Amino acid sequence: MKKVTILLSTYNGEKYLREQLDSLLLQEGVEFNIFVRDDGSKDKTCDILQEYAEKGLLTYIKGENVGFSKSFSWLINNAPSADYYSCCDQDDVWLPTKILDGVTALEKIDQPATYFTSLNVVDEKLNLITKDSHSHYNNDSETLFADNILMPQVNGCTMIFNEKLRELYSQIPVHNVYAHDYTLITLASAFGKVVFSNDSKILYRQHANNCYGFYKGSLRNLVRSVKSFFKHETKGIKSHEAMNFKYYFFDKLKEGDRLFIDLITDYRFNKGKRKQLRKYIKKNIKNSTIRKFSLFLLSWKKL
Repeated sequence: MKKVTILLSTYNGEKYLREQLDSLLLQEGVEFNIFVRDDGSKDKTCDILQEYAEKGLLTYIKGENVGFSKSFSWLINNAPSADYYSCCDQDDVWLPTKILDGVTALEKIDQPATYFTSLNVVDEKLNLITKDSHSHYNNDSETLFADNILMPQVNGCTMIFNEKLRELYSQIPVHNVYAHDYTLITLASAFGKVVFSNDSKILYRQHANNCYGFYKGSLRNLVRSVKSFFKHETKGIKSHEAMNFKYYFFDKLKEGDRLFIDLITDYRFNKGKRKQLRKYIKKNIKNSTIRKFSLFLLSWKKL
């Protein structure tokens, strides 16, 4: 069986952690280990982790609070070697074939690759709220790299990726990674393969303390979602991600992707390149949602 390392970052997660860990231990069809970094919890999270560690069910490291992205980056860079790696949140529930589905989809791909899925969004008691879908996601888009830079559509807790992708990821210093899942999918779309499935095997729990939530139904939730987007997603994150490619991978990119990276990293300082970027998006980005929203953000210099 393929070896998989499950990467779990915890922070004050005592309420739901046992349920998540127990669901991980029920994974079928793969040989796996659970590698945990605690991000400075002040509740009983570490007591729970120690209990499972003493039974030989996981390995965990106590760390200082650096935030979830840097915590996951540390896990990715320091994980025990495996064929595949799977990112994991502390408060969800995984169905038994979650990892196996990803491994099956990736095992014949001999290049940097990641697999991700849609979500079964549930409430605190695991009652279904909605089946979230990225049904418009196009693995075969000719501008997949630009698509993913402009509008990342991945949920890190659904991701499984191979050793070759981890090797690429490790070339970027941890302090330069804003969001681990964003970086993983852009690397895979630039240099390898992205596989998407609507067959979700994760119960994505929504509660008051989610770092990022799925908002549905009320005007209040819609306002919360919009505020979250503009707080987290429009502060130069896309240009920051593009800058990483310019510094660390530029010579390895395809010619069209190099052009795109040049435009998106420089348009703030060059009116001519701003016009070129607008033309590039209008001409090349076929997905209407990505195209329209990117042009909107470009007008406000928020890309």
